[in-house]
Parts: sequence; C-alpha cells; structure tokens
Amino acid sequence: MDLVRHPLEWTCLDRRRAMAAIGVGLGTLLSGTAAVGAATSAATEMRRAALRSAARHLKERYVSPSGGAALAAALNARESELVTEAKNDDNTVFAARVSDAMRAIVPDYHLRFFPPGDRVPMRVVRSDGGRTPQRLPDDRRGKPEVDIKLLLSKIGYIRVSPLISTAATTAQVEARMRQIASAAALIYDVRGVPGGDPAMVALLSSYAFDRPTKLVATQVRGENVVQRWTRADRNGPSFASVPVAVLIDSRSASAAEALAFGLKITGRAELFGERSRGAGHSGGVVPLDGGFGLWLPTGRAFDPATGKGWDQVGIEPLHAVPAERALDAARAALIAKIGARKS
Repeated sequence: MDLVRHPLEWTCLDRRRAMAAIGVGLGTLLSGTAAVGAATSAATEMRRAALRSAARHLKERYVSPSGGAALAAALNARESELVTEAKNDDNTVFAARVSDAMRAIVPDYHLRFFPPGDRVPMRVVRSDGGRTPQRLPDDRRGKPEVDIKLLLSKIGYIRVSPLISTAATTAQVEARMRQIASAAALIYDVRGVPGGDPAMVALLSSYAFDRPTKLVATQVRGENVVQRWTRADRNGPSFASVPVAVLIDSRSASAAEALAFGLKITGRAELFGERSRGAGHSGGVVPLDGGFGLWLPTGRAFDPATGKGWDQVGIEPLHAVPAERALDAARAALIAKIGARKS
C-alpha cells in the first residue's frame, strides 16, 4: 500500500499538523536566535566595561600622567568603534585591537591588553592599595633556562632566560657560579631575553663587583625614587677583577635591558650586539571585567646620575655587530684583554 499521498489529497488534519510542526520549528529557531543575541549583547557589554576600567586605571596610574590621560581619552573616545569592529571576533582578536590602539598613542612595549585566560603574569596589582605591584609565588612564576658554563680561554658564560628569581633558580645560579670561579672574564648573554625581575638582575650583577654597588634607579608614579643595588649577600665568588661583556639585541627587553644598562653605566662592562628593545618601564597586570587584563606600566628605570633611561630608545652597544656575531666578537675582545693583562 502506498503511504505517500499527493499534496492535494492532504486532509484538514494533515494541514493542521504540518502547520503546528512549522510553528514549533520557527519557535525553536527564534528562541535560539534570541539566546545568541543575548549572549552577544552580554559579551559586548563586558568588553565595554573592560575598556572603561582600563581607561580609568591608565588615567590614574600610568607612569606618565600625560600619557595616561591621552590613553584614557583615546579608549573612551574609541570605545564603540573598538567594540563594533571586533563584534564578530573572539576575545584574542579584540584584545590585540585594543593593544594596537593603545600603542598607537604611546609606543610602550609593556602596554598590553590581555584576553581572558591568556597568561599568568609575574606581578599583579596590590590588594592592599599600594602602587608597587605584588610578586606572585614561585610556583606561578615559571621555570627559566639557566646556562652558566666555562667557554674556551676560561671565559665564563652566563645566561638566564627569562630573568626570574625563584628560590630554585637562585640556588641553581649560585651553584653554577661557584663552578666557574676560575673564569678570567665574563660574558652575560641577554640576547632574546624578554624580561624578568629586579631580584635576578641584582643577583647576576653582583658577581661583577666586590662590594655593594648602585645600579639603576626606579620610580613608580606617586612614590619616591628607589635605588637598585647589587646584592650584599651574594653567595659565590667575586669576578670584580676580570673584564666583562654583555651581549644584547633588538629582542633584549625590560629586565634584560636593566642588567645591561646597570653594568654599562657603572663602567663595569662593554656591550656587544644590537640596540635593545627599549622597554624601560615596570608594572604589573590589572584584572579587568570579564577576565580581561591590562599590563599597566607604573614605574620607570633610569641612570641616577643623569635621570635618563632607555624606554622607547633602547640601549646602544659600544660594539655594534649583528646579534649572531656578538658572542664571537665579545670572546675575541675578552681574549685580547686577558692576553694584555698577562703580558
């Protein structure tokens, strides 16, 4: 028996059933569309709230008051534009758009807008109202690469990337430095090192001196100047009497630049390689609405004698050579110095 009927043979009951089914389908479709629309609207409002919060923090706490005011004004003025442009994009693309917009106003390497869940920062804003960022516990700070060894001609080679000072990393550095105690010269290699923290900079710098020494000065907006020193409690040998070289390149940034800058302005080292990135500000990550985050630069580092830093301009090496040739150039120069001392 053929159960398929011609449409003209449908009964009234058939038609009512068909219309009911269509109605259910349309209702489901409209309900789903409404749910998507509500979710999109909620996401849009969360992004707007994050932008407003970022603008407020920038105006109140960015290292340069004028720069902070300009950044806040730009975000407030472009809020609708930024949200509308990225309405069909995920949060990562939206965050990148905001970062680009901020850096178009102030070309600050550290200035960054993060999407939810992007990364765990090394420092966050304080919960007690202070302006200096809090350091996270060691178990949330990552594990840096430590490469400390003796090269030919008894040249000590030192590389820690990134320059993060956990208890385990500090112990590892101190043990390795004791192993190269016979070094006749030192090379600090910060090529490609993206940053770190002042504590590791102070520790590594300490080995180049035989007494506590002033390195760079820092100042957080709204606070007094802080002088950064080498560590008085350094555990290991002193290499104060040997020549020192530092290798830098265009990817050396932040704490890596602080290490090179401190050894340069104290006259303790000669720099080889390329002009560094120019990231001379410090700060931490501010949590925003919706899980977004703002890396907020709140302080600057500079030469205490001149007041000049390296943000946006970088550090110029004494010996300008391509990054890939910097190690060979430094080794040749140090070997010549070692030979001259022996003669």
